[in-house]
Amino acid sequence: AVARFTTEHAAELARGRRPDSPLTSKDVVTGVVVSYAGNVFDEVGWLLPPVTELTPGAAIGDGADPDAIAAGHDIEALIAREREVVVEFEQWLLSGGPGRRRVGAGTARLHTMIAEAFVDCLVGHQGATLRAVHEYDLLVFLYDWFPRKVIMSRADGMRAPVSLGRFFVFLAETRGILCPWARPILDAREVYAERLDEFPGGFWFDREVRDWRAELGPDLVARAFIPADDLAGVGKWGDTVGPEEARLYDELCRRWLRWRDEIIEGGITDPADAGRLLASRQSQWETSGHPQYAGRSPSDVVRRERAERGAPG
Repeated sequence: AVARFTTEHAAELARGRRPDSPLTSKDVVTGVVVSYAGNVFDEVGWLLPPVTELTPGAAIGDGADPDAIAAGHDIEALIAREREVVVEFEQWLLSGGPGRRRVGAGTARLHTMIAEAFVDCLVGHQGATLRAVHEYDLLVFLYDWFPRKVIMSRADGMRAPVSLGRFFVFLAETRGILCPWARPILDAREVYAERLDEFPGGFWFDREVRDWRAELGPDLVARAFIPADDLAGVGKWGDTVGPEEARLYDELCRRWLRWRDEIIEGGITDPADAGRLLASRQSQWETSGHPQYAGRSPSDVVRRERAERGAPG
């Protein structure tokens, strides 16, 4: 049916452009209706410069710890604890110091508000603490979470890269948490401004917002920041998200980042090669006994939870 369809519409397809309206035909032999609306990748662009070689994204320094994640902790208590660091950041701004001038109270408060939003996103949404902050967390905050969640004027919103730049300097000087990847991201002001201006407004489930969020996907995938969708022996992650599946997926996301950096530090920097190794590690983790579930594997836990919760929909 597809072969006959492509022959019938050969002239339109040869133009290599998205058709003004879908091409649709009912196959005379099989009765199958074939429709073509254009190559779904035609309009996929890159927000960030394409990468051909991966680099580690974890924080480094004496104060960094990639295992300092939120799993197993009281999230609200952890957010409160990390916000205490932001309070110290405000005092750091107000007092000044060697090589930096102190700022006024209003400016310090704006920087602090943005740093606090970053901490809330990092702990509450990304499942990590400042000691485990990763390049992935900053990209998600700037290009997804912040434009959707924080209500500010555009002028104040455009200060986010400046505020976070000072916050990362503060973390390096006072906490020994160094993030060499932060400066290039924060310096890409035009990319950030475009992302901020293109946010359509609305909720995460609105079609326009979902499309806007999806634009970041190719960049995150290209940098091997996101686990594979496949859940070994079960189907796809997220088909029905019960509390155990959500907890396990959050754990997988942080483990994936740790595996990613280990693979890169081991000399595998090609995105495709790293992706294959990461997928193998993910599958092994999904099918191995998990200590928090009496030795049952994550796949078994999700399978049982889905059975108890019923079919999707």
